[in-house]
Amino acid sequence: MAATLSDKKKKAYREQFNKFDKNKDKKISKDELRSLLKTVGRHPSDAALQKVMNDVDKDKSGFIEYNEFEMMMIKIDAEIEKRLKATFNQYDKDKSGFITLDELQAAYEDMGIESTSDEVKQELERADVNADGKLNFDEFKKLFGRI
Repeated sequence: MAATLSDKKKKAYREQFNKFDKNKDKKISKDELRSLLKTVGRHPSDAALQKVMNDVDKDKSGFIEYNEFEMMMIKIDAEIEKRLKATFNQYDKDKSGFITLDELQAAYEDMGIESTSDEVKQELERADVNADGKLNFDEFKKLFGRI
Protein backbone atom coordinates (compact mmCIF):
# COMPACT_ATOMS: atom_id res chain seq x y z
CA MET A 1 0.00 0.00 0.00
CA ALA A 2 2.83 2.43 0.79
CA ALA A 3 4.11 2.13 -2.78
CA THR A 4 1.01 3.99 -4.01
CA LEU A 5 1.71 7.06 -1.87
CA SER A 6 2.76 10.20 -3.68
CA ASP A 7 6.13 11.71 -2.85
CA LYS A 8 4.28 14.69 -1.38
CA LYS A 9 2.23 12.44 0.92
CA LYS A 10 5.31 10.42 1.95
CA LYS A 11 7.13 13.63 2.82
CA ALA A 12 4.13 14.90 4.82
CA TYR A 13 3.90 11.62 6.76
CA ARG A 14 7.64 11.65 7.47
CA GLU A 15 7.46 15.25 8.71
CA GLN A 16 4.52 14.40 10.95
CA PHE A 17 6.31 11.35 12.32
CA ASN A 18 9.44 13.36 13.04
CA LYS A 19 7.38 16.08 14.71
CA PHE A 20 5.88 13.61 17.19
CA ASP A 21 9.07 11.62 17.73
CA LYS A 22 10.13 14.14 20.39
CA ASN A 23 13.29 12.36 21.50
CA LYS A 24 14.31 11.48 17.91
CA ASP A 25 14.70 7.76 18.60
CA LYS A 26 12.86 6.87 15.36
CA LYS A 27 9.82 5.55 17.19
CA ILE A 28 6.75 7.00 18.87
CA SER A 29 6.10 6.10 22.48
CA LYS A 30 2.73 5.96 24.18
CA ASP A 31 3.30 9.46 25.62
CA GLU A 32 4.28 10.81 22.21
CA LEU A 33 1.14 9.22 20.74
CA ARG A 34 -0.95 10.94 23.42
CA SER A 35 0.55 14.29 22.32
CA LEU A 36 -0.16 13.44 18.67
CA LEU A 37 -3.80 12.65 19.42
CA LYS A 38 -4.23 15.86 21.41
CA THR A 39 -3.20 17.88 18.35
CA VAL A 40 -6.22 16.48 16.49
CA GLY A 41 -8.60 17.15 19.37
CA ARG A 42 -8.56 13.68 20.89
CA HIS A 43 -8.08 13.18 24.61
CA PRO A 44 -8.19 9.41 25.05
CA SER A 45 -8.37 7.65 28.38
CA ASP A 46 -5.40 5.48 29.30
CA ALA A 47 -7.36 2.39 28.24
CA ALA A 48 -8.30 3.92 24.89
CA LEU A 49 -4.72 5.04 24.31
CA GLN A 50 -3.47 1.53 25.04
CA LYS A 51 -5.99 0.13 22.56
CA VAL A 52 -4.70 2.49 19.86
CA MET A 53 -1.12 1.44 20.67
CA ASN A 54 -2.10 -2.23 20.50
CA ASP A 55 -3.88 -1.73 17.18
CA VAL A 56 -1.06 0.25 15.54
CA ASP A 57 2.00 -1.45 17.07
CA LYS A 58 1.93 -4.51 14.81
CA ASP A 59 5.30 -5.89 15.93
CA LYS A 60 4.35 -5.49 19.63
CA SER A 61 7.56 -3.58 20.41
CA GLY A 62 5.74 -1.13 22.64
CA PHE A 63 6.45 1.66 20.15
CA ILE A 64 5.15 2.86 16.81
CA GLU A 65 7.87 2.73 14.19
CA TYR A 66 7.61 4.72 10.98
CA ASN A 67 6.11 1.93 8.85
CA GLU A 68 3.37 1.41 11.46
CA PHE A 69 2.78 5.16 11.62
CA GLU A 70 2.48 5.33 7.84
CA MET A 71 -0.12 2.55 7.81
CA MET A 72 -2.06 4.35 10.56
CA MET A 73 -2.00 7.59 8.56
CA ILE A 74 -3.16 5.84 5.39
CA LYS A 75 -6.17 4.50 7.32
CA ILE A 76 -6.89 7.92 8.83
CA ASP A 77 -6.69 9.59 5.42
CA ALA A 78 -9.00 6.93 3.94
CA GLU A 79 -11.55 7.60 6.69
CA ILE A 80 -11.33 11.35 6.11
CA GLU A 81 -11.78 10.80 2.37
CA LYS A 82 -14.83 8.59 3.03
CA ARG A 83 -16.42 11.23 5.28
CA LEU A 84 -15.69 14.03 2.81
CA LYS A 85 -17.23 11.99 -0.01
CA ALA A 86 -20.37 11.40 2.08
CA THR A 87 -20.55 15.14 2.82
CA PHE A 88 -20.00 15.97 -0.85
CA ASN A 89 -22.79 13.58 -1.84
CA GLN A 90 -25.09 15.04 0.82
CA TYR A 91 -24.74 18.55 -0.61
CA ASP A 92 -24.73 17.51 -4.27
CA LYS A 93 -28.51 17.78 -4.23
CA ASP A 94 -29.03 17.22 -7.96
CA LYS A 95 -26.54 14.30 -7.98
CA SER A 96 -24.62 15.89 -10.86
CA GLY A 97 -21.22 15.06 -9.41
CA PHE A 98 -20.60 18.75 -8.74
CA ILE A 99 -21.34 21.28 -6.01
CA THR A 100 -22.88 24.41 -7.47
CA LEU A 101 -22.87 27.85 -5.89
CA ASP A 102 -26.41 27.32 -4.55
CA GLU A 103 -25.44 23.92 -3.11
CA LEU A 104 -22.31 25.39 -1.53
CA GLN A 105 -24.36 28.20 0.00
CA ALA A 106 -26.78 25.62 1.44
CA ALA A 107 -23.84 23.58 2.78
CA TYR A 108 -22.39 26.63 4.52
CA GLU A 109 -25.77 27.41 6.07
CA ASP A 110 -26.22 23.79 7.24
CA MET A 111 -22.74 23.85 8.79
CA GLY A 112 -23.46 27.11 10.56
CA ILE A 113 -20.83 29.02 8.58
CA GLU A 114 -21.96 32.62 8.40
CA SER A 115 -21.12 33.97 4.97
CA THR A 116 -22.62 36.38 2.50
CA SER A 117 -23.45 35.20 -1.00
CA ASP A 118 -20.43 37.10 -2.27
CA GLU A 119 -18.13 35.40 0.27
CA VAL A 120 -19.41 31.95 -0.72
CA LYS A 121 -18.94 32.85 -4.39
CA GLN A 122 -15.36 33.92 -3.67
CA GLU A 123 -14.68 30.65 -1.84
CA LEU A 124 -16.07 28.69 -4.78
CA GLU A 125 -13.96 30.67 -7.23
CA ARG A 126 -10.81 30.12 -5.16
CA ALA A 127 -11.40 26.36 -4.99
CA ASP A 128 -12.64 26.01 -8.58
CA VAL A 129 -9.31 25.06 -10.17
CA ASN A 130 -10.72 24.39 -13.63
CA ALA A 131 -12.92 27.55 -13.54
CA ASP A 132 -16.12 25.79 -14.58
CA GLY A 133 -18.21 27.52 -11.90
CA LYS A 134 -18.74 24.43 -9.77
CA LEU A 135 -16.72 22.12 -7.54
CA ASN A 136 -15.85 18.57 -8.41
CA PHE A 137 -14.92 16.23 -5.55
CA ASP A 138 -11.18 16.99 -5.72
CA GLU A 139 -11.84 20.73 -5.55
CA PHE A 140 -14.29 20.17 -2.68
CA LYS A 141 -11.66 18.15 -0.79
CA LYS A 142 -9.20 20.98 -1.06
CA LEU A 143 -11.77 23.46 0.19
CA PHE A 144 -13.04 21.38 3.12
CA GLY A 145 -10.57 18.59 3.77
CA ARG A 146 -7.14 20.06 3.23
CA ILE A 147 -5.87 16.52 2.45
